[in-house]
Amino acid sequence: MIYEHTDLLKADFGSEEWLVDGILSAHDRMLLVARYKAGKSIWGQQLAHCVAGHYEFLTFQVPEQKVVLYIAGEGELDEWQIRARAMHRVFPVVEKKLFLWPLPKWRLNTERGAAALIETAEEVKKEAGEYPALTVFDPVYALFKGSLRDDEAVNEFTHTLNVYQHETNSALVVLHHERRPMRTNTGELSEDTSHEAFLGSALWLAGCRTLFLMKVEGRSKDRVWHPTDIVRRNI
Repeated sequence: MIYEHTDLLKADFGSEEWLVDGILSAHDRMLLVARYKAGKSIWGQQLAHCVAGHYEFLTFQVPEQKVVLYIAGEGELDEWQIRARAMHRVFPVVEKKLFLWPLPKWRLNTERGAAALIETAEEVKKEAGEYPALTVFDPVYALFKGSLRDDEAVNEFTHTLNVYQHETNSALVVLHHERRPMRTNTGELSEDTSHEAFLGSALWLAGCRTLFLMKVEGRSKDRVWHPTDIVRRNI
């Protein structure tokens, strides 16, 4: 479909609603970056359950219950079941609001993977009566063919996300790893807290509206996220 200029000016694409107040908008494309084993998947699962179940997310309000699709690129099914049961005890979700697509057969920056993504959204729509309002991709490297530093491959992945979002009007959250910390001249590790802290091509920023850098302090068993850990950065 094409838009003549004056038609584009008059078109009504809907207001920018919030899925999570001040954090995630209805048409967002978020890149969440954190180090290895920082808890990105738990963060993503909690976000999915809060949006699908209409619960406050880390003190931020969720205005309305929405359909969510969670795409898991790694992990065994029994592991995801254990996680889902644990999360459900805290944030129970009714039927046909939260869907898991485990271990897609095709990488999403391939023609077949892009088609499978749309097919999965159609399957969700058939079950729930609507497309997912939120889709979580966890993690990007497991859903990606080739090097994360390859501009052409990253462009293909971004194109897949663009087409998917255009077709479904879903907000997108992509979980990604930060690059390894560099050592200073004194031998100490120096973490990159800039907007370029992610692993791979700089074009990852081109495919998102907002970037979140998640930093966790303390041992994993003591891990707690606070609102101050999450800062919305418009790209």
